[in-house]
Amino acid sequence: KRALELEHQVQLRESRARAAEIIETVSEAIFTITTDRRITMYNPSAKEIFGEAERTLMGCRFEDLLHPSCCDEFTMGLQKLLDDATQRTITWGGGESFDDLLMAVRENGEEFPFEVTVSRLDLRSETVFTLVGRDVSERRRAEMQLRSRTIELANATEELQAVNEELHRRGGESVFKGDLRGFARDRKR
Repeated sequence: KRALELEHQVQLRESRARAAEIIETVSEAIFTITTDRRITMYNPSAKEIFGEAERTLMGCRFEDLLHPSCCDEFTMGLQKLLDDATQRTITWGGGESFDDLLMAVRENGEEFPFEVTVSRLDLRSETVFTLVGRDVSERRRAEMQLRSRTIELANATEELQAVNEELHRRGGESVFKGDLRGFARDRKR
């Protein structure tokens, strides 16, 4: 029986070491917060993403890291997780639009879009939340640039189609074969 207990302890230590290694090395910010939204644990990436060099994150409310316009939405989301035992997670961001992201604020005051998933963990003595999130500023910039380029391309396509139609109307040979109007219309969506 003692050998089995020792083996179990070794397995438990190894499991904790693996979990700690993951938490310490992932690029996403990981927080554990209480039901009153106080931070009780965070990983190095959280400190790096939020630019926290001087103040500690430990013990502060998670809303202190959010833009004031997002605090009520965040609080209501956590309350929904507490009230609905069947719901285990809630996500802000991760969709095709940036409309559902939370805006966070770095220590230096810089605002950035923050995609985050929160899960509820019911322990014997308390309920805690685990937050896993990432700064999606670069992805947002790239998608905005892609949208802009797509609109530019659609406009250029329409202009070329109009020139092509005018040439064809005057009896000249078309520059393009086929109809590009559908392409331009589809690209605008």
